[in-house]
Amino acid sequence: MRYSSGVDLRRHARDWVDLGNVDPLWAALTAPWARHQRWDASEFMRTGEREASWLLGKAAELGYPRRRGRALDFGCGAGRVSRALSASFDEVHGVDISEPMLARARALASDRPNCRFIVNHAADLKLYPDRHFDLVYSNRVLQHLPGPAPMRAYLRELARVVAAEGLLVVQVPTWLSLRRRLQLRRRAYRLLRCLGVSEGVLLGSLALHPMRMCALPETEVREALGAAGCAVIAVESEAGHQPGIESRCFFAHR
Repeated sequence: MRYSSGVDLRRHARDWVDLGNVDPLWAALTAPWARHQRWDASEFMRTGEREASWLLGKAAELGYPRRRGRALDFGCGAGRVSRALSASFDEVHGVDISEPMLARARALASDRPNCRFIVNHAADLKLYPDRHFDLVYSNRVLQHLPGPAPMRAYLRELARVVAAEGLLVVQVPTWLSLRRRLQLRRRAYRLLRCLGVSEGVLLGSLALHPMRMCALPETEVREALGAAGCAVIAVESEAGHQPGIESRCFFAHR
């Protein structure tokens, strides 16, 4: 399984299986204190409710989506936003590459029968037809893909599955400092993992992790979405990222 750039998707999937096996809540929503104290599941899910409330508020401002049938939470992790959105949409699909992350999502949303959690090991979203979702949402996901080419490819896929009069909301880092681009902690993780050190030791005792951080300039984000038939209607600078990262949230519709 490879992206069009030749990047091995199996390696990317293994990284997120490792993270899901050790601590799926921290992997889905990183916080410095959570490496030692761990997330409380109830508070973790409340962050999803707050994020969904912000998202639906922005949607109301923009006037899209016109319907609230199906929603896609791409890179849903442990499902905190998926579960929250299920109160406002007929059907919510949470898609992720990590089965351990999805197992936790299913447990946390067991009371929401309109939530579906699906593992996707493909380098695209061909499991869904064109214009399938009224809302497509992805936050802090594309930044972890292995390079600009997969980011552009998935932007086109996310745009492809947005329905007419639907809304796409996607967060993308647009600039990284040199230190962020070096990613020494991830490189050390990869080397030691190849040498047979367990993910528990690497993520726990050594405080290493395999998360990539990639960026795509705003012009390229707009080009990728436009090529798939979506027009950007708003862009917001995203607060809360760590130093050395500039990030924006793009709102687009078909």
